[in-house]
Amino acid sequence: MKSFEDVRKYLAEKYKLISNKPDNVCISHAFEEDRIQNVYVYPHSDSFGDQYLKFKTLVGPAAKASAVRCLQLNAQLSCGYLAIERLQGEDSLIMCQSQLLDTLDADEIENALLHLAHVSEELQAQIIA
Repeated sequence: MKSFEDVRKYLAEKYKLISNKPDNVCISHAFEEDRIQNVYVYPHSDSFGDQYLKFKTLVGPAAKASAVRCLQLNAQLSCGYLAIERLQGEDSLIMCQSQLLDTLDADEIENALLHLAHVSEELQAQIIA
C-alpha cells in the first residue's frame, strides 16, 4: 500500500470502522468471550521522511502498571512495544507497532491488527489485573 488512504480504503472494505478521522481510523477486534479490543491506525513519518503505519491499542491505566514490569515485558516482546500516552486526561499504557508503509501489504496489516489485539489482551491480565 502506498498511502494512508489506501490503508483506510482497505480497512473500510474489510471492517466496520469505529472511527474514521482524517488522521486515524479505528477497528474493533472481537474475542470469543464477548470482549473487544479497539485498534487505532495512524499515518506516521520519521525524521528521515519515511512513511509508517502506526497501530495502537489501549492496555489500561498507566497508574496500575509497574514501570519495571512494563520494561521487562518490552524486552520480551517479539513485535511491538509498550508506551504511555495521555488519553482523555489520563496517562494510559498502550501497545504499539509500526510498519513501513510503502512495502506494506494486506497480510501485514491483518497480522499487526490481530497481534496487537491479542497481545494487549494478554498484557491487561499480566500488568493491570
